Amino acid sequence: PFLGTLLEELFFNISARKWLLQKQQDYDIIHLQGRSGNLFLWKKQQTSVPIASTVHGFIEIEQKFAIKKRWSTIADWLHQKMATWFETMALKNSDALIAVSRTMERAMRDRCKGAGHKTTKIHNGVDVPHALSFPNTFSDPNLLLFVGRLTALKGIFELVEAMRKVPRSIQLVMIGDGEDRPELEKKIKAYGLQHRIVLAGGLPSKKVFEWLNRCTALILPSYHETQGIVLLEANACGKPVIANAVGGIKEVIEHKKNGLLMSSNQPSEIAETIDYLFQHPQMATLMGLQGRLIVRELFSWKKITEDTIRLYGTLLAQKAKTSATAPIHSTPAVNLV
Repeated sequence: PFLGTLLEELFFNISARKWLLQKQQDYDIIHLQGRSGNLFLWKKQQTSVPIASTVHGFIEIEQKFAIKKRWSTIADWLHQKMATWFETMALKNSDALIAVSRTMERAMRDRCKGAGHKTTKIHNGVDVPHALSFPNTFSDPNLLLFVGRLTALKGIFELVEAMRKVPRSIQLVMIGDGEDRPELEKKIKAYGLQHRIVLAGGLPSKKVFEWLNRCTALILPSYHETQGIVLLEANACGKPVIANAVGGIKEVIEHKKNGLLMSSNQPSEIAETIDYLFQHPQMATLMGLQGRLIVRELFSWKKITEDTIRLYGTLLAQKAKTSATAPIHSTPAVNLV
């Protein structure tokens, strides 16, 4: 329990590094996601295969808002030191970097001066056809939905506090699990909200989309998000969102166009925004429809895939130019497995 998270991440990376060292020549490109496999970049000279890394966030933000347990401070500090080392290796030694938002791109440039020239912004996408395949035949006019990890970073405690101030007819379903669930359960019980707030736990993707189709709106009062994929998933289902105007959220949600943005995640403002949306159902419906069009145009996996393959082509072209034997192609083909 003391070093569980640190050791899990460390030994996963050790295993991934060992596998990649053995198998790397079987591949034209290695694409690392988050900190997964970043230990492979420890000694860059050990590989001639181009490496792309997608950076979804930095651990220092995750830990900033974590609720500290009595025994966790030292463990968190050790984990942050190790994870930050992994993150820095990715920024320095990757041949190409992908930032999931402009906010993340700025953070990467600030962390590593040499990261700017090799960084491309490519948003995370959502599977729009899959999201729209569920029949939207029933929408509960009193149902608010939260989807995410149950951690203080997501503003879950402020959300529960806000539920005390909204009309009693409004129900909240919270999908997800996390380290702060026990504390959240205590808070819900202390406020007497057990009959209005349901903790559904982690659910498979299909069930999540069923809830998204059923709700009136989705809410995400986070302190920080590099993008906020669940907001796009809600829009893909034609539902408006309520979110805190922080980080990458401002890049995907436009106030009163596909959702409502809050200037803070204070319980009073959260409650006021929830109340406003539920009192204006026609506006909520219109924002949801506009959100669906935005996601289809800008955040579908088709577009994200095209942008990513274009980056792969650039990497292969760069490799060809630096190779004495490989021919130079302006638009090299990429085979994906």
